[in-house]
Amino acid sequence: MIYPSTINVTGGPASISYVTVQLKNFSHTWANDVNVLLVSPAGQKILLMANTNGSGDASNANLIFASDATQTLPGFTAPVVSGVYACSVYSVPSSLPAPAPAGPYLTSLSPLLGTNANGTWSLYVLDDFPSGDDGTFDGGWAISFDQAPPQTVTTAFTYQGVLTASGVPINGNANVRFTLCNDPSRPLNISDIAPAITRSFTAISSGRVTTTLDFASAIDTDQALWLNIEVESPPGSGFVTLSPRQPITPVPQARTAQIATLALTASTATQLAAGRQRIRGDTGTTSNSPGIWFASPAFNPTDRAFVGMRDDNNVGFFINGDWRLRANANGNIAIGDGSGVAPPERLTITGNAQLNTSTTSVPSKLAFGTVGDEGSGAENTDAVYFSRINAGTDLTELRLVIGDNSGPNDLDSLRICTTSVSGILTERFRFQSDGQALKPGGGSWAALSDPRAKHDIAPLTGTLDKLMSLRGYSFLYNDDRVASGQALPGTQFGLMADEVARVFPDWVSTDATGTRFVTERATTALMVEALRDLRREKDEVAAQASADRREVEALKAEVAQLKSLINQLARERADQPK
Repeated sequence: MIYPSTINVTGGPASISYVTVQLKNFSHTWANDVNVLLVSPAGQKILLMANTNGSGDASNANLIFASDATQTLPGFTAPVVSGVYACSVYSVPSSLPAPAPAGPYLTSLSPLLGTNANGTWSLYVLDDFPSGDDGTFDGGWAISFDQAPPQTVTTAFTYQGVLTASGVPINGNANVRFTLCNDPSRPLNISDIAPAITRSFTAISSGRVTTTLDFASAIDTDQALWLNIEVESPPGSGFVTLSPRQPITPVPQARTAQIATLALTASTATQLAAGRQRIRGDTGTTSNSPGIWFASPAFNPTDRAFVGMRDDNNVGFFINGDWRLRANANGNIAIGDGSGVAPPERLTITGNAQLNTSTTSVPSKLAFGTVGDEGSGAENTDAVYFSRINAGTDLTELRLVIGDNSGPNDLDSLRICTTSVSGILTERFRFQSDGQALKPGGGSWAALSDPRAKHDIAPLTGTLDKLMSLRGYSFLYNDDRVASGQALPGTQFGLMADEVARVFPDWVSTDATGTRFVTERATTALMVEALRDLRREKDEVAAQASADRREVEALKAEVAQLKSLINQLARERADQPK
């Protein structure tokens, strides 16, 4: 009985965030008898272990009780081995003998969190059935309030066992040969996976042996392993194989972190198979969902990002207080949506989206369906995609490819529609793969024409002369222009850009290659004013013709009058006597 052993803590944290209590080199032939009580400076009474593991024994076990641990000491007759444990109390004693404080007792280290570490800590150890069994804590005990420092992970492990011959524990000297096997019963020369390790023991008492074994990389595997143990006692008498082979099992709370600066208890992480782990959350809510937090102490000491489950049906990335990316059980993905609503479609993006494309003349494509059927002719598998081509310096094209049908009969098309509440589509525009563009009612594209949007308004003059200075031609486009899709084959009718530029320069544009294009602008206005010029000229001609007719009629009247006078003079002259 230890009553009590004390540690006076000074300079400790004013508010405990983590605590471990270590019992060093614990040995006992009946660990169930041992009760360990920790009393804090504030008087909190916590049982670390009491009435555990039946008749199991312990041999030089280092026991660490941690505030974040969940695994308890083994029950039944299993031996007590080194490890990290939660408080392990199988039945709570009503009170330990004085001067230990009377119960009731706590059975968890968690109530210590947030309290002051400074002051006297007391440890009370009681063997409640000392007759016939004994034990020791050869290394004493320690209490710590710091997270465990990073440890170098090796392939070595500790073997603890009891050697017996015909059921009687071995005492004295013995050689023991350990061989690592991947099968519990196959012949040793078939199942061994590493060279054997031989240990020589002296002064064995009650058969108990403890040694460190290191089979190097052979132990670093996910398959089941066994130890084949051969004993030579006394040394030189020949090795005898013990049966059955001993399975290799990790101690409770075993942790391996090959690349990590901090590893806390992970009892909810389960290895299912090679390369597969299961991580379970406490309650399945957002705040306790299974996953991994990432933090970079060099930049920010707080947790920065979480990768894991939001709820039963959503997994994603939680960064800066929002779920920035989520995928649900239906395969839908949401990016940038922090609302928490399940992704409604295969891809939902909140915010800007950027699609990086090739910087060469080889296009990068945003496809609707496969792009592998270009030119195959197979129906309903035609390539439909947007592509960007950087054809040259400051020369970029955004293309919409709609199928591979360009003839007049089999047409692919881009249609612009409106919809209704009932989902009925009404077509507004159609662009066909044969080069035709349609809209209901036809007509040209609209242009802003509200007089309220204009100023410096002046009538057009001389439009008829300008139009009449243009000349129409028939012609054939060059083959390379037809092949590039810029022009149609066969006889065409049109204007010549150089002639147009002299009259309507704003109708003519030039691309980077120097090629000129004609885009007619305000043709209707020009035609109206040209017709007005024609009408004015016609009216002027008609007015002149009317004036000329009146003048002719006047002349005709004068001629008739003259003719009448002449006739009268002629008659008068004829009537005169000769």
